[in-house]
Amino acid sequence: MITSKAYNMKNLFVLLVIVVFTMICCTPPEKPLTSEEKSGIESEISGLIDTMIQELTNLDLDQFFSHYSNSDDFSLIMDAQIMIGGDTINSIKEQFQAYLKKYISFENAERHIFVLDRDIVLFIAPYSETAISQTDDTLNFKGTESSLFQKKDGTWKIINSTLTHLPPQ
Repeated sequence: MITSKAYNMKNLFVLLVIVVFTMICCTPPEKPLTSEEKSGIESEISGLIDTMIQELTNLDLDQFFSHYSNSDDFSLIMDAQIMIGGDTINSIKEQFQAYLKKYISFENAERHIFVLDRDIVLFIAPYSETAISQTDDTLNFKGTESSLFQKKDGTWKIINSTLTHLPPQ
């Protein structure tokens, strides 16, 4: 004989299974982005890149690096070196501060922005940059960059960045 307590638990379990099944099966899929939504996200990212270039040119490194995720899931790949984790940003910022005296220019006019989802964007561009080192040497670099942006708490953050420098010409 089933006690009323066991019977109620059995009914509660069946009800819970039905609710979960209904939520999984009957939840409509997220609707695809419209071309207007994609265009808006592309504009957001392009504007953010422009802001970051200005911050870099002004050597406002605290603000520049605030656009990078400072979490353990962040990764930076620069040429053959891979750096992972939240301490990566502080390490790179310290290197910039110790090595660079002035930023002359950073250009990446040929931008490719791929909106993968509402909160994930891939940015790829060739770049060229000119800076002055602490020893007054002029540094000229060219290469390619790719950055994966994720929108977290309403703010776009770079969660992965890859930089490849081309040999001097």
